[in-house]
Amino acid sequence: MSSLAARPSSKGRNLRERTNASVLQPVDQSGCDGPDEALPETSDATEDLRRWANAIAAAYRSDEEAALLRAGAAGAGEATSDCLRDRLDEAARLASRIPGLAGDDVVNHVVAPIICRVIFLPWTLTDTTATELVNAPLEQL
Repeated sequence: MSSLAARPSSKGRNLRERTNASVLQPVDQSGCDGPDEALPETSDATEDLRRWANAIAAAYRSDEEAALLRAGAAGAGEATSDCLRDRLDEAARLASRIPGLAGDDVVNHVVAPIICRVIFLPWTLTDTTATELVNAPLEQL
């Protein structure tokens, strides 16, 4: 038990007694990896990227996935979080289908803004957010 959790409050109860003890336990983030769907495979690579981004946004709009993502962000370290499992590889694979687009472009201009909105600005993540984010880097090609 941490020293903060063990420290008595003015009422003589410590933090663990005042809160649900499970709050202080590490969070299992195994379910925080977004959609489990296969990558879209249409004849239009741009549409595939839009569908993929929309699936990510839709998955993280659920309260449970958003809470797991927030917990994953809070516990992030020097290794890739379970919350991003496969997303970086998928971004690179989708970007490789579009000449001039790099995986980092997809991560920086599509995935990162979705994740930021889920964590800090959930009310700004709408049904059109992912499509709008995909269109921005494509307009610069």
